[in-house]
Amino acid sequence: MADSETDEVFAKVQLIPMEGNGADFDEDGVGGVSGMDNREKPTSFAKTLTQSDANNGGGFSVPRYCAETIFPRLDYSADPPVQTILAKDVHGDTWKFRHIYRGTPRRHLLTTGWSTFVNSKKLVAGDSIVFLRAKNGDLCVGIRRARRGVGGGLGPSSGWNAAGRSCVMPHGGFSAFLREDESKLTRNGSESNSGTSVSINLCVDEFAPQKVDFRLS
Repeated sequence: MADSETDEVFAKVQLIPMEGNGADFDEDGVGGVSGMDNREKPTSFAKTLTQSDANNGGGFSVPRYCAETIFPRLDYSADPPVQTILAKDVHGDTWKFRHIYRGTPRRHLLTTGWSTFVNSKKLVAGDSIVFLRAKNGDLCVGIRRARRGVGGGLGPSSGWNAAGRSCVMPHGGFSAFLREDESKLTRNGSESNSGTSVSINLCVDEFAPQKVDFRLS
């Protein structure tokens, strides 16, 4: 799942108590679950946006590794080497960028289409952009928001506040989560200012001994 406004990805995880010890352990004592394999991760690359990258009238300076490993192969015999690349975001929308290799010294750039992407996603310096090559060959693009601190300054990478996460209470409870940059608690899809967030530790301490399942958001 992804936030429709920020593109930040989140998940809901249901924890179900197991009778006895249902986990498997290898010789090093690392726990796992039967049937789970170590699948190869897709090739990806992330870059923190500079002020120049985030300038909505400019282009994006593509690191060489990303251009040569993630992007489609560029024809360097052309003058100039240029191509159009298509990348899908977490919502399935396709973005078109012009990828060119130029300058002195030469470097990879995304030009046409980049400013539209920056404006639409409301990107600023300090945010990160991620390019990923999916198993089916599709090029995907995602973003990681820099956390906005007090006064609008940048803090560590954004994410969901563990202290503000909550669980589904059995027997008529609710599903809720709290964003780092918001003071409103989202309960079953609606906003509430009551601040009645339930911590992860409380969920574990309260429900694990009772062997009832609960969800973390």
